[in-house]
Amino acid sequence: MQLDMAALGVAVDAAMTPADPDTPSSGIEVGALVLSWDLERPVEYGGVDEHAATSNGLVYVVGRGKGGMTVLCQPEMVAPANTTLAHPKDPRIQVDKTAPSFHGTWRMGLPGRRATWHKTRREAVAAGQRRLAIIDWHARQRHAAGDSGA
Repeated sequence: MQLDMAALGVAVDAAMTPADPDTPSSGIEVGALVLSWDLERPVEYGGVDEHAATSNGLVYVVGRGKGGMTVLCQPEMVAPANTTLAHPKDPRIQVDKTAPSFHGTWRMGLPGRRATWHKTRREAVAAGQRRLAIIDWHARQRHAAGDSGA
């Protein structure tokens, strides 16, 4: 089945080129500057270690690399730093104000993903934009490789 990326609302950009066959299947190289699932600024990708391999999607910050922080995580939790962010009003980003709690007041949800809580609406929307950019980048990589992801 062919996916029409434009119909899905996925912006086409230079980051959509297929991965080099000599790089890992995700196209993310160790040492590359990446967007991270949990961190606001681009960070250096440190690869997967024994903790990241069993972390169920957690991102580990291990210290400072040449470009700032280095993260260890599954490659599905990062995308190249030049990946276009999702639009702040993308309908897939669901942000709701909830009763204040230890986790935050603003609940952010994405389709098929566990909700997260944030202190401000801005933080929740920014996290949603970043995470959608990562999800969309990997979907484009699978599409370019001819894999349905199923």
